[in-house]
Amino acid sequence: MTIEIRKPELEALILERMKLGGFQNAEDTNGEEKANAFVQWAKSHRATPPLSDESISRASLNPDRW
Repeated sequence: MTIEIRKPELEALILERMKLGGFQNAEDTNGEEKANAFVQWAKSHRATPPLSDESISRASLNPDRW
C-alpha cells in the first residue's frame, strides 16, 4: 500500500520515529499509529494559556481600521 504524506512535519515525525525504532519502515505506519505519534508530539510541547477574547478581536488585530 502506498500512503502519500502531504505535510512535511508529519513526514519528519515519522522518519524520526523510524530512527528511534518506533516504526520499522514507512509501510509499518497506519492511521492510528500516525495519530498516536502526533498526540505524543503535541504533548511534548509546553502548554500555553488560551488567548483572551480581547486579544484576538478584530479591533485588536487591526487597530488602524477601527
